[in-house]
Amino acid sequence: MASSIRVNGNQNSQAFLETDAPNPQEAYAISKFEAECGLLELAKKTDLEVVIIRPPLIYGANAAGNFGRLIAWASAKNPLPLPLDSVNNQRSLLAMDNLLDFIILCTTAKKAANEVFLLADDEDLSTTELLQKIAKAFGKKPLLLPIPAGFMIFILGLFGKKADAIRLFSSLQIDNSKAKNLLGWQPLTAADKQLAKIVTKIR
Repeated sequence: MASSIRVNGNQNSQAFLETDAPNPQEAYAISKFEAECGLLELAKKTDLEVVIIRPPLIYGANAAGNFGRLIAWASAKNPLPLPLDSVNNQRSLLAMDNLLDFIILCTTAKKAANEVFLLADDEDLSTTELLQKIAKAFGKKPLLLPIPAGFMIFILGLFGKKADAIRLFSSLQIDNSKAKNLLGWQPLTAADKQLAKIVTKIR
């Protein structure tokens, strides 16, 4: 089951582990957690084998949501400057190729049955670093303005977007060691390679 790291929470100061108490904070995350609980309970009563994966932002070709917006920004002929050159957070990401590779591994790994995995790439990035890497993949210089995150949160709060701003500027890191230690998994690719692949498919 593809769940969400939001089951653990929306931000942290220390990387989330599978042993951390769930802390879903909005309807989407709560529904994912309820689905997890339902499937694991069903697995106890039947021969059903369940693997639950809680990923962070998944990026790949044709990705939707915020990542899709970043790709559209970087691929535009004349992208507008973004006020995101001073974001010092750290966020875990998951390349689509790494997710697919892990899913395939779980289909044959007996130790994966009825387990919960927090899955992510090995490299955590700040929002600023991610934008820089995306722009570089398109062969462009990132147009980023050094505006303090606190000021941006204040401004967006005036428009009723404070919660979204806090998520954007906060850290959310994942410890992926369980997948490595229990199943011997290693990320198949890294951010630079996955982004280059995305650019190739777009062009």
